[in-house]
Amino acid sequence: MGMSADPNTLPYALVAHKIIKTNVFSLCFLHTGGTMAIGATNAKLNKHEMQYAAMLKKSGYFTVFVEGVFLRKPGDEKLQGIGESKTKYNTGKGIIVDSGTTDSYLPSSIASSFMRLFRSISGITYSNSAMSLTSDQIKRLPVIVYRLRSSESFDKFIEVEFPPKNYVEPVPGQHGRYVIRLYLHERSGGVIGANMMIGHNVVFDQHNMRVGFAKSDCLVQNSGMHAGVTKPSKIHRRLQLPVRPPKGNNNPSTRTIVQNTIDKYGACARPSGPCNAICARGPKSTTAKVTYPGTGFYAHGFQVYTINQSCLLSQNIKAVTNNQQLKACRIPCTATSKPHITGDPLCPTTVW
Repeated sequence: MGMSADPNTLPYALVAHKIIKTNVFSLCFLHTGGTMAIGATNAKLNKHEMQYAAMLKKSGYFTVFVEGVFLRKPGDEKLQGIGESKTKYNTGKGIIVDSGTTDSYLPSSIASSFMRLFRSISGITYSNSAMSLTSDQIKRLPVIVYRLRSSESFDKFIEVEFPPKNYVEPVPGQHGRYVIRLYLHERSGGVIGANMMIGHNVVFDQHNMRVGFAKSDCLVQNSGMHAGVTKPSKIHRRLQLPVRPPKGNNNPSTRTIVQNTIDKYGACARPSGPCNAICARGPKSTTAKVTYPGTGFYAHGFQVYTINQSCLLSQNIKAVTNNQQLKACRIPCTATSKPHITGDPLCPTTVW
């Protein structure tokens, strides 16, 4: 989910309609889901005190000021700076915190210094191509630390740590193969994307012009929150927690799935938006559908995928003219009087 500091986004609308009092929301991501709070934050999710970085712009992107980027050996508290001017991070659009961007990015102007230090610490040549890594090599990968200007004062800063699990992912279906999803090719500025936000409770506080970070396991059961309420309101029903698909609905013999060609891009294609699937009764009016013989119900919808052109080149795959493409959502549909949809691996852990 991506939201900006824009009057057309949900928090602004909820404040305007007096459903919430304060323009603030928080996201706490897991690889398999996570939590979202609007109008307030849940401090019980935090493993340590929330640190707030200054938000530089009143509208548009959630922009923060980067004082520097550092690498740290696992188990070592000493930070090693890459030795580049902070001007290189903060030119152009600057560094933005954007949950709607799947991966993370830094400017190309710091790439050589970053890769040189990365190799000196880990012994591994930095690359966004898929590579084979042993468990020992993964253990040597550095923690990446962003030093951000604090919201408290112009001359104070906070430090946010991103361990390897935030920027390294296994390649699906290729045991022992991994890909680094922090890209060093932005013309200016960069992005702290959704992958870097995993394992953090991130607060977007437009009211106080600040972005907060706190380490978290993002598990609701550990925070004291309840997964459900009696007779939930309409807004609560839309924000309910993920549930497992009903048994039987994932049986390929009971449904017809029409896929498009997005699969050929492999790890270079990442979801950049939610699945917009709906469940309905009636004629099959879309090419992206799942049918249930004898029930009269079907599910259909699309999910937007962003294709990384640099990744395509590294995999010797022909570049595409449009880096955003649609993929048909494979969604099981429960045939009840009030049908609902739950996710499967292509539209994970989402209730619709």
